[in-house]
Amino acid sequence: ESARSNAGVPTDGDHHCGPPGFLSSSAIFSLQGTSMACPVAAGSALLVRQYFVDGYYPTGVKNSSHAFTPSGALLRALMIHSTVPLTGKYFVDGYYPTGVKNSSHAFTPSGALLRALMIHSTVPLTGKYFDQEAGYLNLDRVTPNYEQGYGRIQLDTALRLPSSSRGLWVSKDLETNLGDKGVRTGDVRRFCFNGAIEKATLAWTDAPATNLAFFALVNDLHLEVVTTDGSVFIGNGAMVEFDGE
Repeated sequence: ESARSNAGVPTDGDHHCGPPGFLSSSAIFSLQGTSMACPVAAGSALLVRQYFVDGYYPTGVKNSSHAFTPSGALLRALMIHSTVPLTGKYFVDGYYPTGVKNSSHAFTPSGALLRALMIHSTVPLTGKYFDQEAGYLNLDRVTPNYEQGYGRIQLDTALRLPSSSRGLWVSKDLETNLGDKGVRTGDVRRFCFNGAIEKATLAWTDAPATNLAFFALVNDLHLEVVTTDGSVFIGNGAMVEFDGE
């Protein structure tokens, strides 16, 4: 989701609208990401409230004689009532691996596979961000990092479609996690590919850690990509592997 609003900085002595450096009072500050889902939903609920307060219910035309203040329960009901099912069942409809719908290829993906595809589709954000102490800083394009996580989700960079110039491969053996298809302690799984690999992503569904555990990670899986010349690339851009990452 994305949200745009007048951004104010209370500590700015001139009370300018927008972060320091913005001179125009009409400056619009744009934010995106999962953190914006909450303000977008809150803004939608505010519009629903205004709908009733201004008397648009029940005719759809503003009429002050119909106005009333809706309860929180009514706003919640309207928000739920307005939802529509999400479309685009890539794996369930059998679009994988060719990018063309084929029911014989259909399967139900696990949460781990969905998480891996979301991470796999991310692209680094560019530009600058504002730090309260250091001012404007360039975004680090080496992801993941604290400024932007893995980057912006862009699904068409991962999912193969008829117009795609790149391929996609997922391990359904590991993904189904049935019987001996899972990974046990000490197991190593190797997959070989011909040609260049632009990106590799590993995700799994972990067991819950014990309460107050110092490390919440229970199953520590490592991803390595080894090239034909013997070069080794480790997951998350790390130079060396260590437990807990």
